[in-house]
Amino acid sequence: MATCGTLPNTVPDGPTGTIVLKKIADDTYEQYGSILAGNATTSGPQPQVIIATSSTTIINDGDVFENFASDIVNNMVYLEDFVSHIAISTSGSNARGFGSGTYVVGTNTKLSHTSNFRGTLQVMSNGLGASFMVLGASPSTGVVKPNSNVAENPTYFMRWAQVGTLGGERMIGWSNGSFASTTPSQGVWFSATPSGPIRGVSTNTFGQYSVVQATVSAADGVFHAGKIIASTSSVQFFLDGVSIGTVTTNIPTADIGPGMGTTFINDDNGVEVDYLAMNQSRF
Repeated sequence: MATCGTLPNTVPDGPTGTIVLKKIADDTYEQYGSILAGNATTSGPQPQVIIATSSTTIINDGDVFENFASDIVNNMVYLEDFVSHIAISTSGSNARGFGSGTYVVGTNTKLSHTSNFRGTLQVMSNGLGASFMVLGASPSTGVVKPNSNVAENPTYFMRWAQVGTLGGERMIGWSNGSFASTTPSQGVWFSATPSGPIRGVSTNTFGQYSVVQATVSAADGVFHAGKIIASTSSVQFFLDGVSIGTVTTNIPTADIGPGMGTTFINDDNGVEVDYLAMNQSRF
């Protein structure tokens, strides 16, 4: 048995991996499995370490630790890791089936999986129009399927990278729109132009936005981990584990769903997404 104290907020040196803790008392756990850990002082990608208890999964992606509740009774949990997809054949469809559901893909959008086990997906323009992909209400329409509302106190997680150096805005997050040629009228998301500063955006009316801006800029092929903590009174944005600001105005009131997109038509430019995840109150 092992007593579980305060978890560190950095990746320890030494071997890395996964352990499972079974809670047997208020502050006591039994440990199963092995620990594999990376060296947080080295450069380059760090391995992902997941520590699971009976009610909480601690996700470490590089130096970022997050509480991702897995209590299915009280919390609604959504996770899409974009490992693979299949085309869905229906009349007028441009949809793809993923593990978490059906995503509607823009007419001028092309998808490309990376050739390794990481499960990243590039969502790019074919050069004829803006590109987008959203969780779909049906396979044959571009209507977003909402799975969240800020009234349920959600936390959103995402990891993405800029693809290419041309074009305009790249966007990823939760909204009621397609993140394509125009920005949505309701939602919270991260946004950046090529090599421009990464911003957190919140809106409940088209054309009216509350924005916070990071000191970090986007770059081709460079991944960033984002987190958004939302409620009816505030929205806080985190980038790579650091808060970049909180907004208290223009908070979305409508139901919103996950997606990503670009506002330009340059061929082979867009967004590469690693995962989209959400945790919110079920009741």
